[in-house]
Amino acid sequence: MSKAEVIERELYPTFGEFLSWLLGHRTFDDHFQPQYKMLFLDVVDYDFVVPLEHSSDMFDSVMREVGVEASLEGAYDKATDARSSVSAVLAREWFAEVDREIVEQLYRVFETDFLLANYTNFTDPNFPLPGFKT
Repeated sequence: MSKAEVIERELYPTFGEFLSWLLGHRTFDDHFQPQYKMLFLDVVDYDFVVPLEHSSDMFDSVMREVGVEASLEGAYDKATDARSSVSAVLAREWFAEVDREIVEQLYRVFETDFLLANYTNFTDPNFPLPGFKT
C-alpha cells in the first residue's frame, strides 16, 4: 500500500470502520446520539412522535385527531426528495458489507428510535424504509 493510500485510508474510514468507531464511543455528540434521548421521554408524555419524512403524510391525521383545522405550508415531500431513494439504495449496500454483529449492536443502541419512528430493522429486507402506513 502506498503512502498516499495509507493517508487516504486513515482520513476516510470504511462504513464498517465508522460504525465500529461509533459503537466504541458511547458518549455520542448530538448528531450521533439516539434521538429519543433528546425527547426526554421520562419527563414529557408525547401524543405523537413524527419523523420528518412522515410529516406531510401524518399532518392531516394528527390535526384531525387533535381537532384542529390547519394546512401544512412548505411540508417535507419525500416523494420529491432524491435523497430518499438514493439513501435507501446506499444504506442497503453499505449495511450488506458490514459484519452482522456490528449491525445488531448498532440496532440495539438505536432500537428505541426505530420503534418510535416505526422504522424497519437494519436486517429487514425493506430497510431503511419505514413501516409507517397512513
